[in-house]
Amino acid sequence: MSSPFLRLFFVGLGAFAASACGGDEGGSTASNATGGTLGSGGAAGDASSAGGTGGSSAASGSGGLGGDASCSPGLAPQGSHQVGSKDLLVTGANSQRAIAIRHSPSAEAWAIANVIAEAGAFPIELRRATLGSGNLGLSSAVRVLDTSVAANTNAFDPSIAAETKSSRVLVVWADDRLGNGNGLLEVFGQFFDLGGSAPVKVGNNFVVSQVPKSSEHTPHVVFDDAEQRFWVAWADDREMATKPGGRHEYARSVGKDGSLGTELALGDETQWQDGVHAAVGSDGPLFVWSEYSDIDGFGRYRARLAKGTTLLTLHQSNSLVPAPPAIAWDRARCRFLALWQETASANAPDKQIWGAVLAPDGSVVKPRFQITSHVPGAGSPTLEYAAKTATFVATFGSWTDPDAFFVELDGDGVALGSPVSIHSTPPAKGTYYHALAPSDSGLLLISNEDYARLEATVLLTP
Repeated sequence: MSSPFLRLFFVGLGAFAASACGGDEGGSTASNATGGTLGSGGAAGDASSAGGTGGSSAASGSGGLGGDASCSPGLAPQGSHQVGSKDLLVTGANSQRAIAIRHSPSAEAWAIANVIAEAGAFPIELRRATLGSGNLGLSSAVRVLDTSVAANTNAFDPSIAAETKSSRVLVVWADDRLGNGNGLLEVFGQFFDLGGSAPVKVGNNFVVSQVPKSSEHTPHVVFDDAEQRFWVAWADDREMATKPGGRHEYARSVGKDGSLGTELALGDETQWQDGVHAAVGSDGPLFVWSEYSDIDGFGRYRARLAKGTTLLTLHQSNSLVPAPPAIAWDRARCRFLALWQETASANAPDKQIWGAVLAPDGSVVKPRFQITSHVPGAGSPTLEYAAKTATFVATFGSWTDPDAFFVELDGDGVALGSPVSIHSTPPAKGTYYHALAPSDSGLLLISNEDYARLEATVLLTP
C-alpha cells in the first residue's frame, strides 16, 4: 500500500478514496480506511494492557488526578443533551468540502469554517453562528485567504481554536500557494475576532512551519488556557525524499501575537504518521495520531505530551490500517478520553469505535475498550467534552449507509444511550464530514451533506 492515509469518506454503498481533505479538533472528517483487517489484540505495552507505554497503570477511578484536589474522577453525568433541531441549513452555495467548528466563550458564538469548490479552486469561508431559543443565527461568510493570494489557490483541512480571555480565534489550514503549481501544501494561520456581528480578520495569513515547500497536511490547532498560547500540529513530508514514506508529525506553539515557538517532532521514524488531533489537559497538550509502517507491517495509534518525550502506544496491530483518532479532556475528572476506529473483519458490524481513558500524563486509567456496537459499522470518530453536563459527545459515520450519528458518553466512556442520527432524513449520497463544538447553552453539530450543503443539528443543554 503506497499511501494508507488517503482520506476515505462514508457513502451509501461503502467508502471511496478522496484527496487530502480532512478535519480538526472542532471539525473532523468522516473518514475510513479499507484494505486491511484490523486485529482486536494490541501489541505489548499498548492501551490494551495495564501499563501502557511510558507510564504505569492507574486503577480505574484513581488515575487522572494529577495532584489536583478539585478533580472528581467518580463524578456522575450532570444530565444529557436533547435534540433541539436537525437539518438546519448553514449554506447550500457552491460544492462543499472540509469543515471545522469551535465555540468562543467570550464572544458567545461559534466560528464555522468550510472549504468550497469555486471556479476551479478551493477557498475557505468563515461564519459566525449563534443560538437563541434553539434557533441558529448565521453571519455572512468571510474569506479566510488573503486577497493577495492567487485566485486558483487550493486550501484544505481547516481547524479552529478559541482564546479563553478574548473573542479571538485562530484558523489554520493547508494550501498550495507556495507550490508553484506542483500541489505542495503548506500550513498557514489567520486570526479572527468574533466580537462583532461577523468575523473580522486580525492581521494577515502567516506561515506556521519553519520549512516551507515541504508539503504539509491535516493541521490541527488547540488553545492552552494555562499558558495562554496556541499549539498547531501537522503531518510533514520534509523527509520524504531521503526516507520513503517519511511523513512525520510536527508541532509548535503560536503566541496570541503570532510569535512561533520551536518546532517539535512528535513521533519517531515510523512511516506515514497522519491525522493528528490534540486536547489540552492539566499537564499541557496531549497529541494523538495514527501511524502505518510498510517496512514493519503494522499500524498503530500513538500519543505524546508537548512537554514530554515519551511516546505512548494506544493500540497496535500487524493488520491495522488506522484512521485519524480523536481526543478530549475531561476537566471535572482530570483525564482524557481517546477514541479511534478498528476493524475486526471485513464485515460492517465488526468495524467499531474503541477507546481508552488516560491520565494527564497519558498513562492508562481505563484500558482499551469497545464503545460502539453499531450494526452498519462505525468509524471516523470526533469527540468533545461538554462541561455543563460533565459528559463527552462523540460523532461517527456509518460504513454501509449514508448516515452519521452522535452518542453521549459518561466519564468512563460508557454510552448513556443508543446512538442518534444527526439527520431527520439521511442525505442521498453521504455524510462526508461531521464536526461538533459544545457551549454551556447547547452543542452545535455541523455536517457536509452530499458535498452540496452544510447542515446543523442543535443539541440543547438541560
